[in-house]
Amino acid sequence: MFRPFMLVMALGILMATSVTAAEREHRLPGNHGRGAWRPDLLVREQPPANGDRSRPVLYIHGATFPSALSMMFKFEGASWADSLNAAGFDVFALDFAGYGDSERYPSMK
Repeated sequence: MFRPFMLVMALGILMATSVTAAEREHRLPGNHGRGAWRPDLLVREQPPANGDRSRPVLYIHGATFPSALSMMFKFEGASWADSLNAAGFDVFALDFAGYGDSERYPSMK
């Protein structure tokens, strides 16, 4: 089951780390032990060049397009994330399980 509060907590931890203006990838660990199996998730981050991390934006892709092909994909040299960075936003983009670089469910392997 997807638990939004866990994602919010994880993003809070990510916000506390220092980063450069370049895109970074973070893995949110799933649960591979006891209980319900949950896959590892990928969150891409692109902080604004000015270093102000007080205005986060979380992008959650729709069906069929992961974050690398939507939020981070460059058209004519700039991506949607670049445009949001220029407006002062700290961009986070989540790949759902089974999409992009997030882990696939065992039945999908």
